[in-house]
Amino acid sequence: QEPPAAFPVRSGQAAERGQSKLRPSQPGGPRPSAADVELEVEDESNGNVQIWAHRAMLTKASARWQKELKGQEHSAAAKLRIDSRCCSSALVVSEALHFLYTADFKGQLRSNARLLWQLLCLCVRYALPSTLKRYATAALIKSLEQPKNVVVVPVLLQAEKSVGLSAAELRYVVHQLLCHPEAMAAAGDDVKRAHAVKFAVEELERAIGQQ
Repeated sequence: QEPPAAFPVRSGQAAERGQSKLRPSQPGGPRPSAADVELEVEDESNGNVQIWAHRAMLTKASARWQKELKGQEHSAAAKLRIDSRCCSSALVVSEALHFLYTADFKGQLRSNARLLWQLLCLCVRYALPSTLKRYATAALIKSLEQPKNVVVVPVLLQAEKSVGLSAAELRYVVHQLLCHPEAMAAAGDDVKRAHAVKFAVEELERAIGQQ
C-alpha cells in the first residue's frame, strides 16, 4: 500500500520571509547579529545544546513561545527551553527554525522516522505553522515505506488524535502495523500489543463501513 500523504507546496509567505536577512545559528554555533533568544535543547547525543534565534521570528510563529518569552522583553538574551518530552534533537529544532525563517524545508532529517516524529511533536507542542506540521506528517508517513522506520508506528497510533492524522493516513499506519512484525514488537508487552491490534481492527472496521 502506498502512503497517502502529499508534501505541502511552498508557503505563500515564502517570498516575503525569504527577504529577511535574519537567520538562526547552527546548533552550538556563534550568536548571529541581533539574535536575542537562546534556545536550549537537551540533545540526546550531545547534551545541552544552544541555538540562537530572534524573538520576532519565534513569537510570530508560536503563541506559546510568545507566552514563554513574556517577562523577558528587556533581556538582551532571553532563554527558551525546548520541552525534551517532545524533542531531544538539536537537528530537529534547527530544521523547524529554518522553515520559520525561510518558509522552505531544508530536508536535513531525510527519512529518519525518529527525528521526523520529534519534528511533528515539536509542531504540536508549540502550535507551529500548519504548513510545517503538514510537512512533518507527510515526511513521517512517507518514511514508513522503509521497514526500519516502522518502529514508530505504535507511538504514532497512540497519538493519532493529537497529531491530527487524516483518515487515509491513519489507515496506512494501521496497515503498516499489521504487515510488519517489527512494528508490532515495538508496541511493547503482550497487553500493549493486544491493545494495538484491537485499535487496528476497529479502525479497519470503520474504514470498511464507510465504503
